[in-house]
Amino acid sequence: MIDELKKSGLFEVIGPEKKALEEWKLKTEVKQAEKKKALDIAKKMKKKGYDTDTIKELTGLSVSAIGKL
Repeated sequence: MIDELKKSGLFEVIGPEKKALEEWKLKTEVKQAEKKKALDIAKKMKKKGYDTDTIKELTGLSVSAIGKL
């Protein structure tokens, strides 16, 4: 949403807030990438017949997330 506002010219973050926002955005993107990687690994583990508890232990995903795969 912020990206859309920036493109429209109606919103611009400056100063220390801009740096904090960029750091937050980077951390969020890293977390999303890590979760996607864990989900990809869990899918492969599930196909190979690993049990849910082992997948949870090795990937850090919840039982609920693993069950949705």
